[in-house]
Amino acid sequence: MDPYLSITAHWIDNEWKKREVEIRFELMTGLHTGEYLAEVFVKLLDDYGLLKSIFTITCDNASNMTRMAEYIERVSIEHPEISFKAGEHKISCISHIINLSVQAFLNKGLNSEPLEYITDTFSTVNMKHDVFKQTAAGHCLHI
Repeated sequence: MDPYLSITAHWIDNEWKKREVEIRFELMTGLHTGEYLAEVFVKLLDDYGLLKSIFTITCDNASNMTRMAEYIERVSIEHPEISFKAGEHKISCISHIINLSVQAFLNKGLNSEPLEYITDTFSTVNMKHDVFKQTAAGHCLHI
């Protein structure tokens, strides 16, 4: 399967409606280094006259994406019309984070032995729940 870089623009129009359009779907021929990705990204945006419109970049948590954002920040120093700070404008994709978390749980969590302190915690929670149920109606017991 060939690797591609997809660039999608999102904005709010004059009628306050969310809009989005795929700007480019580019075949990636080089190594996926942060610098190479940034060079392709910056060139594509520059070709469309959108370089000064970068606000945020949403991507996965791979280290090459962090380096890509850092490279774009360095480019922004040379181009005062670009205001981009890697630490502020690179956003990690929440869907990717959830996917990685679920995969880790499924791969490691289901195959691991139960931990003693988790069993103890559930016992304590059940005990507190039983104590709460035994209190008089209308009263609140804080444990």
